[in-house]
Amino acid sequence: MKIYFGGPDKPPYHLRNLLAEKVSSINPGGEIFWITYYFRDLYLAEKLIEAADRGVKVSVVLEAKPRVEFANDEVCNFLKNSNKIYIHYITHRKSHKKITRKLPKIHEKIYYFKNDNKCFTYIGTFNPSGRQNDDPHVIELIGDQDRGHNYLVELDMENDINEFLYRHFQYMKTVRHGWYELIKRFPAKIITRKMDIYFFPWAGKKTLLNFLNRAEKNDNIYIAISHFTAKIIADALYKLAKKGVNIQIISHDTERRFPEKIESLLNKYSIDYKRYIHPKKYPMHNKFIILEKQQEKSVCLGSLNLTKRSLYENHEILAIIRDENVVDIFKKRWHEMHSEIVSNSYA
Repeated sequence: MKIYFGGPDKPPYHLRNLLAEKVSSINPGGEIFWITYYFRDLYLAEKLIEAADRGVKVSVVLEAKPRVEFANDEVCNFLKNSNKIYIHYITHRKSHKKITRKLPKIHEKIYYFKNDNKCFTYIGTFNPSGRQNDDPHVIELIGDQDRGHNYLVELDMENDINEFLYRHFQYMKTVRHGWYELIKRFPAKIITRKMDIYFFPWAGKKTLLNFLNRAEKNDNIYIAISHFTAKIIADALYKLAKKGVNIQIISHDTERRFPEKIESLLNKYSIDYKRYIHPKKYPMHNKFIILEKQQEKSVCLGSLNLTKRSLYENHEILAIIRDENVVDIFKKRWHEMHSEIVSNSYA
């Protein structure tokens, strides 16, 4: 398993170039399946067209109405002109539960490649939405995903996981209006020795709460989260802090992503947190939770934010990985971000 981070300390287009290299490596007869929320990178789009032209089967599933509705239009129109790439938009007409009063979104980030019968998949937080000379207004709305903090994890593709992700993509390719078309025919999770994968909204909030509630007195929880608005998670963290769990949080800085109501709760609960505020407004788009117990370590990662929409409505992917080396890599990254905040007085 390999982990790749993007951020202000990494070269420009670091994660974009990783995906581009993988696209270029796929031979005729191979397959590329992507699910993502934003797709604005014309260079990557060109690489996908080149792959399709040499005989690679290329399919892309996108959210039809992201927060910035026009953000994907240019790349999608460019891909459609090739006539060799399958593009599928998912539009939601109703919500899963009447909690957020907002329609669900396709928020997964999954990049699946099959080459000469070998499969590999990246999951994480990265949207391929960077481009040269981009519109400053769009960058202000969605953040510079190329220069901000993000990551991709290359999964060890056990046969069961490979089949599980492949089936998920095939279902998502056909669905027209979201979760309720799939709810009776697709499993929500797969459990293996070192890794579990869950798809939301089917997996439900208990999946994350059960992970957190494994913490006991003197255990450590490190959280890096882009969006934190769910009171149910703040309350769960309070109960853990009350019984002696050490909790530290890094979040993005904006009121929309980390509102004052959550900040007030964390202050009330005496939970340590810091806002990430970069002088160039690069986003802290990471989403991972590290649990350090006395005898074991695990990390929860993927596209899931700590919001009602992520927990109850959106299409999200969440992986729980029980691998000490992987956990140590994410813990190192958490401390790098924390040091960046402290040394630059972002908090």
